[in-house]
Amino acid sequence: MKKLFVFTLLAFGITSQAQVTFSPGVRTGLNLANIGELEASYKADFYVSFVGALNLTRVYTLQPEIGYSRQGAMDVPYHVYNYNTGDTSTGITDLQLNYMTTSIMNRFNIAQFNIAVGPTFDFLMSHNMDHRENNVDIGISFGLGYKSDSGFGVEARLKQGIVDVVSHDFYGGDNDYFFDDYNTNTVIQLGVFYLFDLKKKEQNVD
Repeated sequence: MKKLFVFTLLAFGITSQAQVTFSPGVRTGLNLANIGELEASYKADFYVSFVGALNLTRVYTLQPEIGYSRQGAMDVPYHVYNYNTGDTSTGITDLQLNYMTTSIMNRFNIAQFNIAVGPTFDFLMSHNMDHRENNVDIGISFGLGYKSDSGFGVEARLKQGIVDVVSHDFYGGDNDYFFDDYNTNTVIQLGVFYLFDLKKKEQNVD
């Protein structure tokens, strides 16, 4: 019992000395996006988001994010069956999917480097698809980053969706639906970010 009491006091003392800080910021950069098994090419576009970095310890940061992401795929082969005429049309098209993105990233800091992982919940705002499966995309993001003392940093992320976003009945290079049935978003993000140091600004004001 005494050992438990001492351990509790030590844990409380360590926690009380930890300084929880909040750093708002912005991140932006290049999207390289594709969609599942459409046999398509990667589409280059951009993303931008606002972040709120809640630094709970030196090692761990909880970072909610909200933003805008232009995604899709290039050179998508399609085939559409016309039920009225019985004809099937084929061709090549580009898909544009624009999302409002939200995520809750768990950032683990090692010196000035960090590893980030967390769930994403994206809401479709506009598109040029003839047939879609879902207006909400659920996925997971994993990334690596580096932040300088000034708050400026660079990062690379992979965002992988887990739900179908387009109908495989209308897009795909062939009629083998087994291989065209997993049309999820895949996005590689390469960009920069900046986190504002509110604590430093408050000290300068004083």
